[in-house]
Amino acid sequence: MRRPLVIGLVIAAVAGGGALAIALSGGDDGTKQGRSATTTQASSATQTVNSETETTTRTTPRAPKQDAKAMDQAVTTFVRAVELSDSARACGQVLGGEGKQLPGCAEAVGIDPRTLPSSDELDIRDESTSGSSGKATLSSGSTFFLKKSGGSWLISGFRR
Repeated sequence: MRRPLVIGLVIAAVAGGGALAIALSGGDDGTKQGRSATTTQASSATQTVNSETETTTRTTPRAPKQDAKAMDQAVTTFVRAVELSDSARACGQVLGGEGKQLPGCAEAVGIDPRTLPSSDELDIRDESTSGSSGKATLSSGSTFFLKKSGGSWLISGFRR
């Protein structure tokens, strides 16, 4: 008498778990789905319950190759020119900096040239764009902000 009850409980648990898995399945909206299984034991019957954890990852669109290259060039040129105290070249890479002098053109967009990485330390890890705005993220976690103006990417800020 006890054996049919245990078998019936196991069958019910498996059927219920399967129905639950079907009811909770999804992920057609582009989000990543994670699944985990929990097993519990109660008086010789094993029951498996599936539960879902939904993880949404938001990423900024990667910059198209041409834009990424132009942003890298603007940042690299700016950092090297600051090191060499070449105002014309450095300020030419800064939004609204054309014809100005260092450190004024950099400070006008909130950049303290003393906080910049050296050209040896400069390692651009990622570039991203959103319309005419862009970001060049360094491996150190610092970020250069850029704006596209007249077909060129110009530095508009820096966060250390």
